Amino acid sequence: MYRFFILIASTTLLSLPALTAVAQPPPSDPVCSNGGEGKPEICVRFDNLENAPQVGTDFVFDFDDPDNPGIEFRRGSDGQISREWRVWSWDNDEDQTPKSIGTLTGNNSWNFEMKILQPDGDPGAYHLKHLELGGDVIGDHWSKVEDGQITGNLAGDINDPATFKLKRYNSAGGYAHVTIAGSVTESAKIELGRGDGFTVEGSATSLIGYVDVDITDGGIQNGNFTIEGLVIRMTVDVVGSITNGAFQIGDYADQMFMTVDEMGASGHINITYLQDSEEVTSGTITIKSDLPASASIYAPDLYYTGTIKFEADGGVRKDIYGNLTFETFAGTIAGDDLSGTIDIERGFYDLGGPGMLDLDGSMSGTLKVNSSQGNYWLDTVIIDIDGSLTSQGQIIVYKGSNGRFDEDAMIDIGGDLAGTVFIGGDFAPGDNDGDVELNVGGDLSGTAFIGGDFAGDVSIGDDFSHGAEFTVGTPGTPTDVAATASFTVASNFRADLWVTGDVVDGAVLDLNKLGADGRILIDGECDGDILIAKGTDATSLIRITVGLTDDGLIVINNSEGNHNAAGGIYVGVTTICWECELPIVKYDGVIDILNGPSGGGDLDGYVTVVGCHLTDDPLELCVCGSVNGTTSITQTDCDPQVPGFTCSDNPCN
Repeated sequence: MYRFFILIASTTLLSLPALTAVAQPPPSDPVCSNGGEGKPEICVRFDNLENAPQVGTDFVFDFDDPDNPGIEFRRGSDGQISREWRVWSWDNDEDQTPKSIGTLTGNNSWNFEMKILQPDGDPGAYHLKHLELGGDVIGDHWSKVEDGQITGNLAGDINDPATFKLKRYNSAGGYAHVTIAGSVTESAKIELGRGDGFTVEGSATSLIGYVDVDITDGGIQNGNFTIEGLVIRMTVDVVGSITNGAFQIGDYADQMFMTVDEMGASGHINITYLQDSEEVTSGTITIKSDLPASASIYAPDLYYTGTIKFEADGGVRKDIYGNLTFETFAGTIAGDDLSGTIDIERGFYDLGGPGMLDLDGSMSGTLKVNSSQGNYWLDTVIIDIDGSLTSQGQIIVYKGSNGRFDEDAMIDIGGDLAGTVFIGGDFAPGDNDGDVELNVGGDLSGTAFIGGDFAGDVSIGDDFSHGAEFTVGTPGTPTDVAATASFTVASNFRADLWVTGDVVDGAVLDLNKLGADGRILIDGECDGDILIAKGTDATSLIRITVGLTDDGLIVINNSEGNHNAAGGIYVGVTTICWECELPIVKYDGVIDILNGPSGGGDLDGYVTVVGCHLTDDPLELCVCGSVNGTTSITQTDCDPQVPGFTCSDNPCN
């Protein structure tokens, strides 16, 4: 036969002065029982009432599993009488070692408030298997665990997973300020009205099913939902807002699928490491709202793979105003407009799929990669912006000791590039010869800087606008446009393309028109092709400092229309010391100015060569139309002297 008894505690009455407020009465005596000799004892009391709870009226014991005793709560607060429950399990009042609790249940026709603590505040249980306060009864009732400490686990098994449920919520409840010192075990279900204050110091892992976390009404507000250990196979559904609080995991998360209805002000998601699985699906975080400027997603210690989507029901993308920070990222970030900051402190990697930033809208924010400036690079990366990179937008890859694009990489901007693309290292394939692309659907009116060698493809769908810049290298660290590179402008080239090193054989600069103030500035030598489909404007310039080498080719009016060369072509040193010997200039390639069936092919501008040539061979220049401008070779005291220009292989119609 089960037994129960009331522990009578001695009290000392003190003479107290009169109070203006009614003091809360002392707690009741505890009511304890066990399921048999040697079995753990489970106790309850009221923290705010002097009269002890009555068995059968206020609660009943549950000894279906005597090793894991439980309580069914029959009465809570009803609007007139407040019943603040305290429950705990131990060996006995002499040996107060916490023991396991099997079930804590209460129906939802009452408001339940409890603490899972011993009378002196020590932890109230070792393992806890089931807690469910608030059933399916319809009504505006609430339940909460005001305080609780579990020294062991929220522990179930495959056949009977653990549960922790506070189903109903209004402004008075729905939360659990509970610390579980151990772990959450196989296929556990955690369902809260509010997620602030719930802490698991261990891990949450499931090898068969999933640990399910549902925050059903109030979201996470003014507190944190925390799992300090690792997470394996978890689903998280936050039906409210994360505001002034955080969902956070201290160790890594493998196969975690999270949905958040709304990120509010100062809402945060902190995850050390979230990785893909070998399954078809991968780890995902779906935010159905915008990310406010004061909100963030933070993965500081290791790295993240998977998907972060800012997307409402129906697939409508949402905006990113806040900040996302990772040490290393190898997944996909998807949203509409990005005006916040994405900071990837190390690299952007390919771990089973490309690292990807995918925006349906425009970007006025910042993407920083390798901001720690260490030995990291981008590996199989896609940056896909359907709209524009606005004048405030920045894509920055810091060099560090090896800041570079490696393997396949693409920056695809559907609209205009009015902001800044800064690659501190190589914009070039690595050992595996990947392809690198920068595609701009509209105008390039901003700035693109490549600190290392450029061996990729640049495509500008409209204008390379006046005032824009595309620069390869710096004067102190000249770098090259490599053999596999191309630079294509579909409309009007009116800005500066500056190469501080060489344009190597095989590289192609393919332009529609070299318009007003458009300049191609090559500090080294040009062994590649400069192809201009139409003509050049009178204020345009092609300048090659070291020279046009054997395979170097410049073709103007390559489309063979009615277009002329009105601008300048300058080969040689840019500053002349008349008392000094001129340096060697290379001019072994060809400049062709073609005509078409209806004319064109005139040289209205100038071709100037300054420097000494190694041989006295004439320089190749083919003008198919009229020479209305000038051609000149400055040689001073050079030996040998070049006799002039020739056209040995006439390309004219």
